[in-house]
Amino acid sequence: DLRNVRLTGNGGYGLRVRGSVNNLDMHGGLVSGNKNGVGSVKGNGDGTYLTDVNINDVTFTNNAGKAVYMEKLSDATLKDLDIRTSGTTGGNAAAGIDINLKYGDYQNIVLDGTNAANPATLSGLTVKNSDIVTTGGYGISLGNAITTALVDGNTVTGATAAGLYAYGGGSDITLNNNVVKNVSTGIAAVGIQDITMDGNTLEDISKVGVNIQGGTNADL
Repeated sequence: DLRNVRLTGNGGYGLRVRGSVNNLDMHGGLVSGNKNGVGSVKGNGDGTYLTDVNINDVTFTNNAGKAVYMEKLSDATLKDLDIRTSGTTGGNAAAGIDINLKYGDYQNIVLDGTNAANPATLSGLTVKNSDIVTTGGYGISLGNAITTALVDGNTVTGATAAGLYAYGGGSDITLNNNVVKNVSTGIAAVGIQDITMDGNTLEDISKVGVNIQGGTNADL
C-alpha cells in the first residue's frame, strides 16, 4: 500500500514490478523526472503476474519514455491520473500510457478519468472518460488481437495519425460517445471483426472521418 509517495529522478523506473504481485494499491503522490514512471515487465514463460491493482490520484510529470508501461496487468483500475510532459523521447515508442500486455491472458482493466498529455497506447481494456491530448501518433490504440474492448466518453485531440485506432485482428470492439477533433483520421479500424460505433463526434478532421479496412460486421 503506497500512499503519497514521491518517486523522482531515477535513471530507470520510478516503480517497476518484475516478479509477481497480488494487491498493489498506490494512492496520491508524485512520479517525476524518471526515464519511465511506473511499469511491469513480463518474459515469455516466466509465469509472473500483477493482479488486483489500484492506482489513483497520482501525478506523473517529466518521465521521458513513458509515464505508465505495463506488460502484465489484470483486475486493475487506473483512475484520475494526471499525466503531463511524459513520453517525450523515443519516437513512436514514447507514450503517456502504454499497456502492452504480453505472453498471457488478462482481464478487467479500466482506465477512468485520466488526463494524458501525450499519446496513450491502450490494449485489452476499458477506456472511459479520459482526455487525451497528443502532438503525434495515435490517441487511443487497440491492438494485439484485442477482444471485448470498450472505448466510451473520451476526448482525443491532435493526433497526427488516427484519433481512435483498432487493428491486428481484434474482435468485439465498441467505440461510443467519443469526441475526436483536430486529427488526421478520426476513427480507423483495420482487420477488426465485430466493431460497433455509436454517438461519436468527429470534428476538424484533415483527411478521413472513418476508415474501415478489412474485417467483418461493422455497425456504425
